[in-house]
Amino acid sequence: MLASVGRTLRRILGFPIVIACLIAVIGAIATYAATAKPYEERASLFTADPQAANPFINVGRGQYAASEVVARRILADQAIIAKQRSGALARFSLQVEQNLNEPLLNITVHGASKNLVVATLRTVISDAQQQLAAVQRELGSPPNQFFEYTVISETPAPEVVRHDAIQRAIEVLLALFLVSYLTGLALVSYRKYRADEARSSAGRPRRLGEPRDDAADQPSTVTSKATRWLSFRLRREGPRRAAPPTAPG
Repeated sequence: MLASVGRTLRRILGFPIVIACLIAVIGAIATYAATAKPYEERASLFTADPQAANPFINVGRGQYAASEVVARRILADQAIIAKQRSGALARFSLQVEQNLNEPLLNITVHGASKNLVVATLRTVISDAQQQLAAVQRELGSPPNQFFEYTVISETPAPEVVRHDAIQRAIEVLLALFLVSYLTGLALVSYRKYRADEARSSAGRPRRLGEPRDDAADQPSTVTSKATRWLSFRLRREGPRRAAPPTAPG
C-alpha cells in the first residue's frame, strides 16, 4: 500500500507544473506572512459655520480654497515632519474633495500600531483646526464668523490593511510559477534528449575505425619481435611440411 502511494506521488511530482505550483504557493504564503500589514484610520472634516442655524449650508468656493491651503500647510509643518522622522507620528495623507459644494478634508493615516495611528489622527485634526483659524485671521475675517472643521465621518477603530501584502504575494506567486515551470520544462526536455541520444547510439551499427563499446573488456595484446619472427617462419615452412612425399625414381 505504501509502496503504491509512493509510486503515485513520484509519478505526480514528476510533472513540472506540479512542482511549479508547489514552489509558487509556498513562496506566496511566505511572502504574505513576512509582509508588514499596517493599521489604517480615516476621517473626513467638513468646513462649517458654527454660528449659522444650519452650519452645513451656504458653503462656497472660499471654504474649498481655505481647505487646500490648510492641507498644504499641514504637510509642510516642520514640527509634524520632525515627529514623523522620530517615530512619534505615523505617515498620513490629506485630500481635499469638492463634493456637491461641500469641501471635505479627507485624512488617511497608516501606522504600525493602533495607538500610533489614533494619536496621529488626533494630532492632524487639531492642527487642521489651528491652521484653518490662522488662514481666516490672515484674511481679516471677524473672529465671531470663523468657520471650523467638523468631523462628519471617522472609522470606529484602526483597521488592518492587507491589500499590499496580498498584492505582493500574488506577484511572487506568478513570478515563481513562471520561473519554476519553465525551468522544469527545460530539465525534462534535456533528460529526454539525453535518453534519445543514448538509445540511438546503442541501436546504430558500428562505423569503420570507431572503437567498440566493449573495447575496455577486450584483453590487450603486445606483440614482440620474437613473436613476429616466429609467425613469419611458420608461414614459410608451413607449405613445405604439408607437401606429400614423392616416390623414388
